[in-house]
Amino acid sequence: MWLEVSTPIIVDMNETDGDPSRSVAAPHSAAAPLPSHTIAHPLVGAILGGVLLGLSDLLAQNTLPYPWANLANSAAVWALGAFVIGAWSRGRLRSTAAAGMVLLLVAVETYYIAAVAFLHDSVTALWSETTALWLVLAVFVGQIFAVAGSLIHSRRPGIRFAAAGFAGSIFIVEAIARLTRSPGGNSSGHEIHTALIEIALAVVVWLVLLAATLTRRARPES
Repeated sequence: MWLEVSTPIIVDMNETDGDPSRSVAAPHSAAAPLPSHTIAHPLVGAILGGVLLGLSDLLAQNTLPYPWANLANSAAVWALGAFVIGAWSRGRLRSTAAAGMVLLLVAVETYYIAAVAFLHDSVTALWSETTALWLVLAVFVGQIFAVAGSLIHSRRPGIRFAAAGFAGSIFIVEAIARLTRSPGGNSSGHEIHTALIEIALAVVVWLVLLAATLTRRARPES
């Protein structure tokens, strides 16, 4: 059975000279405007952020003293960047995940391009196995942490707290890796100092995000 729905009829007695049989169909309502926030917005921010992240990482790694130079090239810092872009974009999950992935992909290539341009590294670094590994990690880590960042705005307090904990935990994971990566678990002094800094950063990230989840009104989920 087919159900046919007709357009509503509006009758203006003035226009029909008092005869309701001479009805005038109401014009179709205008189409609803598209949302102003589209996937282009977070992607533009991700591209710009990726360029900034790649350049600043190379600069800090080559100018800061150790152990801070280790921290500049920390994978946890890059993952936190994806988390931040996810929290900032406030888009749908698909566009948020894409923004996190693009951020890290652009950052990786910007890092190696800058190394070729300013440090005179070999151009083959742009497609080396190491670069390919970082690009693969960027795809997965970028999406995961960007989505986690978007969940900081969830209406459910438990999800917000979990997202905050996830952001800081990556520093703890990397700190443990630094303390145990050497044979026999004997890390260098720089690695130990970097690990301690990362543990402190994890605590700072947790405190900042947990305070934000307690004081900020959660936005409705899209």
